[in-house]
Amino acid sequence: MALGISPTVDYAFKRLLGDPRHKRVLIHLLNAIFENQFVVNDVEILNPFLEKDFEDDKLSILDLRARDTRGRQYNLEMQTSMAGALSSRLVYYLASIYSQQLGESDKYNSLAPALSICFLDGILFRDTPAFHTRFRLCSLEHQLVFSDQLEVHLIELPKYRGEAAFMPRARRLEQWAYFLGHVAQMEVPDIERLFRDPVFVEAGGILEMISKTEEERLRYELRIKALRDLHSNLEYAERRGLEAGLQQGREEGRVEGRQEGRVEGTIQTLQKLLGEPVTNSDELANRDPKQLVELAETLQTRLRSRLA
Repeated sequence: MALGISPTVDYAFKRLLGDPRHKRVLIHLLNAIFENQFVVNDVEILNPFLEKDFEDDKLSILDLRARDTRGRQYNLEMQTSMAGALSSRLVYYLASIYSQQLGESDKYNSLAPALSICFLDGILFRDTPAFHTRFRLCSLEHQLVFSDQLEVHLIELPKYRGEAAFMPRARRLEQWAYFLGHVAQMEVPDIERLFRDPVFVEAGGILEMISKTEEERLRYELRIKALRDLHSNLEYAERRGLEAGLQQGREEGRVEGRQEGRVEGTIQTLQKLLGEPVTNSDELANRDPKQLVELAETLQTRLRSRLA
């Protein structure tokens, strides 16, 4: 029977890579990503997977933080949505990881690189066929690297179209792209046959454990449901905001009323979804239209960031 557990669900992704007992799986993946740049010999997982974290907040972002023996810090996550705030959030997290290294008396030359790795179960950059894209601070005109201390790596899994028969000869990152995208439909013997490196069998064993352990399987399915519900609620908020705005506009009979009413309706619906106090219509009506738009965008970004 197929494993039925997909690492593109972030719960399974962090379970796969966030267990210190299986850290060689994470080390192998990092070496696949940074092939020809450097070698990772060992890592410390800074926020290992804990059941309590998931139970306390089933919609928290399940990212993974690690540090290697050279002090380089990594932030890894799996994304199933292309939220508008994704790039801003990745940059913000990366800058936070980098700046938090310095103590009060530390010097700048003690800073180690910070690297963000985001796996996407979708396509963000349709203008390039490459499934692995690396970003650094560099000159657009002269292709000069300003600093190699900050890097963002995006791995768009749907772009990788490698065939199963090619896996024994594929590069490590290609093997990982195929594994992450297809392992849910595999059985453990399939993994042993396709991948010569035993680390993939170990990784498959972790996913099999999720599949066969009642509590683990339940958490996995609850995570899928929570993410699906959040996507649905966001779509509902946008639809209801539009409907409420159009209705108020019709009642007022003005184009301005349609525009402002739409924004007010969106604000109130988003506040409900975020569990915040809902601003009454009279108070919103007295605000400047520009302030309404800014507030709506802020609320929408915060809700989308929970999807991102």
